[in-house]
Amino acid sequence: IDPRSRRAAAFLADREAVDLILSDDGLQHLALPRAVEIVVVDGERQFGNGWLLPAGPLREPKRRLAAADCVVVNGGEVPPLPGQATVFQMTQHPRHLRHFTSGRREAGDHFKGRPVHVNAALGNPQRLIEAVAATGATPSLHEFPDHYAWRPEDFDFADDHPVVITEKDAVKCDFLHHRPAGERVWVLESEVELDVKFAAHLMQRLDAYENGQLPA
Repeated sequence: IDPRSRRAAAFLADREAVDLILSDDGLQHLALPRAVEIVVVDGERQFGNGWLLPAGPLREPKRRLAAADCVVVNGGEVPPLPGQATVFQMTQHPRHLRHFTSGRREAGDHFKGRPVHVNAALGNPQRLIEAVAATGATPSLHEFPDHYAWRPEDFDFADDHPVVITEKDAVKCDFLHHRPAGERVWVLESEVELDVKFAAHLMQRLDAYENGQLPA
C-alpha cells in the first residue's frame, strides 16, 4: 500500500522473514530492485493503438518487453513481440458464484437464463461481461472507472435481479455486509489456467538469481 515500492520492500525485509516479494503492477517502479520481471499482456486488446499514455494505453514502448524475463498473454492470441521474448499463455474460466454475505457457493451457471446486473470497475470490463454471459446468464453492464471506490448506492437497483462483481472489487465492499443490498450481490470466482511450463521457468530464474548468475 506504500506508493514507494522500494520503501515498502525494505519495510518487509527489515521486519519479516521474507523469501519472496511479489509486486503487482511494479514494472515501472524503477527504484524497486527485482529478480524477475513478468509482463502480462491482454491477448484480446493487445497493444491498442501502440501509443504511450495519454495518447494510447502503453506505459512504455513495446520494445521494453524484450528485456522482461517472460510475457504472459491473457486470453486471445499471442501478439507480435519484440526480440526473443519467452511467452506463456493463460486463460480464465468462471467456476463458481459466491454469495457475498453468506459465503455460500453455487455453480457458475446458477443464474442461467436469468438477467443479472454486472458491476465492473476494471480496465477491460468486456472480459467480465463475456465471462458472465458464458455462464448462461443475461448480463447488464454497469461500468465504473478502474480502481473505483465503491459506494452503497452503486448497488441500488429498481428491480430485484442479482448483482455480480469480481473478487477484485469484492474486497472493497465490506459495507455490503451491513446493508440489505448485500443480499443480492454475488462474487464471480474464476480459475486461472496457466501454461504448465511457466512454474518451471519461474523457479529456474529465481534459482539463478539466488546463485548470483542469471542465464543470458
